Amino acid sequence: MTAVLHRFIAMGMVLATAFTVLRAQSVSPVRFDDTAWNFGRISEDGGKVKNTYTFTNVSPAPVVVDEVVTTCGCAVASFSREPVMPGRKGSITVTFDPRGLTSSVNKTIKVSYNGGSSMSTLSLRGQIDLVESVDLDYPYALAGGLYTSHATLFCGRKQHRTIDTLHLRIFNNTTRAIEPCHSIEGRSGCVKAVMPKIVPPKRSAGVVVVVSPPPGYYGHFNDLLYITVGGAKGSPVRLTGIATEFFRPDDKSPRPAGFIATPNVDLGQQVAAGVYKKTVTLLNKGSAPLIVRKIENSPHMVWSANPLPAIGGKGQLSVELTITLTGGEPVDEKLYIITNDPVNPMLSISLTANNR
Repeated sequence: MTAVLHRFIAMGMVLATAFTVLRAQSVSPVRFDDTAWNFGRISEDGGKVKNTYTFTNVSPAPVVVDEVVTTCGCAVASFSREPVMPGRKGSITVTFDPRGLTSSVNKTIKVSYNGGSSMSTLSLRGQIDLVESVDLDYPYALAGGLYTSHATLFCGRKQHRTIDTLHLRIFNNTTRAIEPCHSIEGRSGCVKAVMPKIVPPKRSAGVVVVVSPPPGYYGHFNDLLYITVGGAKGSPVRLTGIATEFFRPDDKSPRPAGFIATPNVDLGQQVAAGVYKKTVTLLNKGSAPLIVRKIENSPHMVWSANPLPAIGGKGQLSVELTITLTGGEPVDEKLYIITNDPVNPMLSISLTANNR
């Protein structure tokens, strides 16, 4: 019984000693006047900024700063490794370079002392006004000193009865404020644009592009957005995408599933000019009717379907294609079939030929 009691006492002393050591390590030997630095709002090209974190040694022993670790190369710390005696002050200076960073900055700095036995955490944060470059950020000229970040805006696949917004940046490279206007050329009716009222000189602004396919329009759209200044119209921004049928993701009703049995038509090498007929098979592997909404013929390959067909569940349809070759350049193109298949609404048939 006495041996067991002694063992428990010895274990308790070991645990108490370990707790005391851990507690001593967790208590920082220094107290900073301020651990957080907010540099406010600065310009990306305004140069480096500095801050000095001042601390006091509140421990009974000398303190040596071993290492200061920043979370990115944008912040560089300088400090002395000379011992700071009890009650005396020390400092760590951090130089921050805003070039090439995002607009919002929030970084941490780790300070270790006396061989890593204790550590402090500092922070720096602020906002950076990014410097925009016409050559790098806005390489496409529009009109009247306006430039844009994109010559083409890809809208992706958009379903009917849905509304999506995309954002386009424009930059005023003049010394006067500009009130932009716009027009959209195209027959789809899938896109609209909302202009900023004013673009300040040497500043950028956002254009909101609203994408919502109208009822009855299916397939590719390829509209042109002209941003005009004082009536002058320059180069357009191309707005492209695909309009498809609306389907609810949680709809569990039977669906169609369209496939092309032989989606590649290869007429081979040295094909003579002339008219060729090819037959491909359109399959519906689903249980609901597959409805062809639109056919987008290619320059040399045509499917003349009138009216547009519908294929019953698990059915198929033979499609006769008319291919017209006039001689000259090789042919590599696609014919598109837009259906009500919710998973793969756009089927394609490829045509390749090296004609003489």
